[in-house]
Parts: sequence; structure tokens; C-alpha cells
Amino acid sequence: MGLDMEPTGRYVIAVIELAAALLIVSPFAALGSVMAVSVMCGALIAHLTQLGLVVNNDGGRMVGMLVVVLLCAAYVLVSRRKEIPFVGDTF
Repeated sequence: MGLDMEPTGRYVIAVIELAAALLIVSPFAALGSVMAVSVMCGALIAHLTQLGLVVNNDGGRMVGMLVVVLLCAAYVLVSRRKEIPFVGDTF
């Protein structure tokens, strides 16, 4: 069972993930962390609802790495929250 978005969807998501990773290590880390948290939340929802926790007999490593990236991006997001337009002014 899949998400019925092969192969174009995989490439689009990969480009978004790459953009988020490049932004996180730039002066625009707040924007990159928003993108990364958004993409990882979507991936987590996809794994919990459609794909399953174990994909291609990986023992759940993919979901484990997803959670690590989500937590790291969330940390950057919280630590840089004042840089986010319309949100940073209120915190």
C-alpha cells in the first residue's frame, strides 16, 4: 500500500526536504525549521495512517529517523521563534 504519488510525488517531497535542510543551516533557519516540521508531520501522518511503521523490512528505522528530524527541527523552531513573521512578535 502506498500513497499513489510515485514517482513525481517522491521527487517533489525530496526537493522540499532539501530546501528545508539548506534553509536550516542558513540565516533563514526559522523558515527552514517551519518547512521541516511541516514536512515531517505530514510524513508521520502518512506512516501512521497509510504506510505503516515498518516499511520494506527496515525495522522502523525510517520512522525513527523521521522522529529525530522532527524533534531537531522543532527545537530549532522554538529557539528561533522570534524570527518568524507574525508569530515572533507575540512570544
